[in-house]
Amino acid sequence: MTHPTEAVDWAYYRDRIAAPQLLNRARPVLLRGVPLLAVPAGGPRQGGFLSVATVADALDAVRALLGQPGFPDVRVRWSHSPDTCHSVEWGDRPPPGDDDTACGLHYGYRADVIRTYTAAVPQDP
Repeated sequence: MTHPTEAVDWAYYRDRIAAPQLLNRARPVLLRGVPLLAVPAGGPRQGGFLSVATVADALDAVRALLGQPGFPDVRVRWSHSPDTCHSVEWGDRPPPGDDDTACGLHYGYRADVIRTYTAAVPQDP
């Protein structure tokens, strides 16, 4: 795979990211035969992540991203629960807590996308 548009989630990011020019530097990462898009940090996007199901997938994703422009500080955040995926992260660490707006801004989503998402997600009382 050589072009980011071949990733299964390319359209998802194209339709949501605030700095679409980052997609030109995105990397398709092949995991279990499925190309997933790793969008680099840059501009309003402070960091990124890929959710991965297994240790092998995490290590494959790290190998694919290490040393690539726009993917600083590539690391694995291991899940402590068998019901939750591991994450391969890069760039600045995400904000602590469950603030969906802060996370959306951190990952460089457009303001309208963040508003739509937060309006649809039930809020804790």
